[in-house]
Parts: sequence; structure tokens; C-alpha cells
Amino acid sequence: MKKSSLGFFLAVLVFAALTAGPATAQNASDVPAPAVPEQVAIPNHPLPGLTDTYGTTATSFYMIPGSAFFPFSNTGYNSDNFGRGPRWTTSGGVDMNARINLPGGAKVVYMELDYYDNSTTGRVFASLTTCPWTGSGCTYHPSVNPSCQNGFICSTIAGASTSIGLVSVDLTSDNLVVDNFNNQFTALAEPTTQDGLTKVAGVIIGYKLQVSPAPGGASFTDVPTSYWAFQYIEALKASGITQGVTPTTFEPESNVTRAQMAVFLAKALGLQFP
Repeated sequence: MKKSSLGFFLAVLVFAALTAGPATAQNASDVPAPAVPEQVAIPNHPLPGLTDTYGTTATSFYMIPGSAFFPFSNTGYNSDNFGRGPRWTTSGGVDMNARINLPGGAKVVYMELDYYDNSTTGRVFASLTTCPWTGSGCTYHPSVNPSCQNGFICSTIAGASTSIGLVSVDLTSDNLVVDNFNNQFTALAEPTTQDGLTKVAGVIIGYKLQVSPAPGGASFTDVPTSYWAFQYIEALKASGITQGVTPTTFEPESNVTRAQMAVFLAKALGLQFP
């Protein structure tokens, strides 16, 4: 039975394994993992598909359909296709909100507005807002967008007849990290006409998971802050995946058994069964 160093398996593999494909059997007793369904690309869409929420390199996508947007106040609104299609207001203000639920600690890197714009005078605007629980003092993203205006992305310039379209922006430079304890995250959409010629079809948010930053002090005497896997070992301890060999030692260069690896992975994935 093969063994690997604890520092490698526990500090890196537990996180890297979440993005890996199906495991390959190493022993006769291993049971091959079930095949992962192939991602289906969206036709005529710039993105390769909506990825799973695993790993720290792939971008995952959160879609907010037009039917999730509601006006700020008790004003009229309408939707296409029995409430499932693009949405717009019919009276009162034009602004609409939709709540966003993203994993804590994730970094937001992408925003897309899908819209219907067949107006010669109006446009469709969208923004990702971060606000305290009071809903005031919000920050609008993207922070810089010369093609529209800071805080917003929008449909084509008024006067163009484009019908269905999309516009996207890279939010990496905004350094927006999800903090669900202190903030609420909402998508703001503004179809600026109320005649049904401008509508919001949806907003897509792209994010990347991150390993927590390294703390200032070490939890284990044999894993100093200078150790190459310090950040990852501390993250595993903080999340409850491991508590070390003893309360004060981790033995990062020791071997790990298949039983230990099963515990690490089961805790990391939060595995459940009936």
C-alpha cells in the first residue's frame, strides 16, 4: 500500500483534489470514481460552461435570472414567458434588485449583464453592490468602466437597435472578497424605459474560491510561519479537517495512511449519505 508525505497530502492534495478529475485506481481493491458529467457549453456564449464550485483556479458562475429581480418600491413590473423571461418595471422607478448568495471568502472576478434592448432612447444598466445590513453606504462594482460609467455595465449606446445581447466586465482589479457576515451582496438592474423595449434578462457573477490568508502565528510548533505549506495547514486546522498529531504538533513530513486521507477528504467535502 502506497504512502505519501503528510505535508503533501494534507496541506495541498486535499485542496487540489477538489479540482481534479475522477481518481485512478491504484490498488486492486480501489473502486473507480464515477465519471464526471461533461460540461455543456452555452451556444454563442463567451464562457465555456458553468463550472463546479471546487478548487482555487477555475472560475465558478452564479446566475441571477431576470425573474429574480424586483423593484425597489411597490411599483408595477412585468416579465416575458409567464414570469420566467426578461423583466422590466411598468410604473414608478426603473431600478430593480436581486440578492446574491456567494461562498464566504470567494473573490469576485467577473460580471455579465444579459439584456433585451430594442429602444432608440433607453439602455439597460447593471451593477454589483456591496452594502451593510442597513442597505446604505453601498459600494458599486465595477469600480472603473470607461465604456459605461463607474459602478455599472450597460447595453449599447442609446439609438442602436440590438434586441438581445450581453456585456461583461473583468472585476479582478476590484479585489472584491465575499464577506457574508458584514455585508449583503445584490445585483442592481435598471432597464431605463417602461415600455417593454428595455429588459433585464439576467446577471451572471463569476468567482474563484480562495484558501484563507496565513495567520500571523503558528498553531503547531513543527510548522513555523516560514514553512512552505503553512497557509494550507492552518486553513485545514481552522476548518476542523485536522487537529494535528498532538495538540501542538503536526508532523508535516510524516506519512499518511489511506484511512487518514479518507478522514481528511470526508471532512473537507462534508460528505453525507442516507
